[in-house]
Amino acid sequence: MGQINEVMKDEKYAKICSHDLLCALQEGDSESIKRWVKVMSKKFRSLRERWEALRVAIGNVESWGRYRAMMELAIRQIEIAQDIKAKTDTSGRESLVSVNAMLAESYLSLARSNLRLSEFSKCADYCGKSLTYVSKCRGDSPEVTSRIAGEIQLCRGSAHLRLGNYKNSLEDLERALSIATTRQNVDLECMSCCALGRLYLSLKDYEKAAFFPLKASETLSRQDSPSNRIAIQLHLSEAYRKVGKLDEALGSSEEAIKFALEIGDRGSQAYCLLSFADIHRAKLDSEKAFPRYESAISMMREVGDRYGEVKTLVGKAKMHLKKKDYKEAVKHYKEAMNIAELIQARTESLSINGELALTYQRMTRLQESRECLVQYHKLLREMDLYCGACNEPISEKHQQLEALPCSHIFHLECVSEHGFVNTRACPSCRKMMSKPPP
Repeated sequence: MGQINEVMKDEKYAKICSHDLLCALQEGDSESIKRWVKVMSKKFRSLRERWEALRVAIGNVESWGRYRAMMELAIRQIEIAQDIKAKTDTSGRESLVSVNAMLAESYLSLARSNLRLSEFSKCADYCGKSLTYVSKCRGDSPEVTSRIAGEIQLCRGSAHLRLGNYKNSLEDLERALSIATTRQNVDLECMSCCALGRLYLSLKDYEKAAFFPLKASETLSRQDSPSNRIAIQLHLSEAYRKVGKLDEALGSSEEAIKFALEIGDRGSQAYCLLSFADIHRAKLDSEKAFPRYESAISMMREVGDRYGEVKTLVGKAKMHLKKKDYKEAVKHYKEAMNIAELIQARTESLSINGELALTYQRMTRLQESRECLVQYHKLLREMDLYCGACNEPISEKHQQLEALPCSHIFHLECVSEHGFVNTRACPSCRKMMSKPPP
């Protein structure tokens, strides 16, 4: 019954938050969102209705890849929620628990928009603010608050991953997955699995990188959203490509772009183009790779995804390396490095420094190679990417990994060899491995 009410409520806002909003966005000027908000405010007189309309609108613009508009709408949604809270404090008409849940969801929308626009530190901060409001709802509306809490953990975990905070990322993503399975929230479970796959992909454990999106795909039914399908297929495509399964990678990318085109998701379309370009690079087909990189980077800039821009520039640099055009490769690596440092994407900075060190060495520019190598090892230490058992780096090459319950990550071989499971103590933090009761 609750789901039927939600659908009916969304249908109330359907035209103005879908067709009318899309028309406003297509006008393309900086004032279009403000004009739409004015029209929406005239149509819906109550603050609660305006907040609900913005909730539907934010979901739509996110699925269309219009992330700057998403941020504008999220800020306005927070302002309305704060106005409702101020009226509640004086009149008591609205439940304070309900208002806190609205504020939590509004700050989560702002956090997600910052994540999409590669403002990872801001995203983590807004997630913290959102969790503060969730904590004020404890004991009331458990279905709603647990859903919001799970989405916050997923969002913050994704931000920590981009920032290279692997332990924090793993903790948040596992909490999100735990909430999803407990509450049987298929969407949250799917996206949490994809995010965990992305984490292990960046650490070069390609078995787990494929396992988690495959697990996500098992949860889906024919009624599930195209957004979930896109996420799963894109993650599978990259995992397949990394282990040389190029036909499977291509098939997954084709499946992803079919859904991305169907819903008009420009952000996902950009990543599909990047995926196609990377596959053609792996096939040494520069004639097909370069045009797709150009299309991908143009679309990344259009939607404001600077992290995606970094990934595309790195792909172009690697294609130039395969052609032994070291000068062009260095040019693209440096451009990618500048953006990666600006957005604090430390994992990408680490990778670029490693690639540049090798490229400079091939060019016999040894001083510059050493400088990049020093920076590479500095980042490894800052990100704590060393196995606590053997003290060898993690993420330098394809290796199977194992995360202990404290979220410290080790080589699977070291965990087996040293018997941490039997001793029940993590050598990195000396915490007992048994998790506290829920």
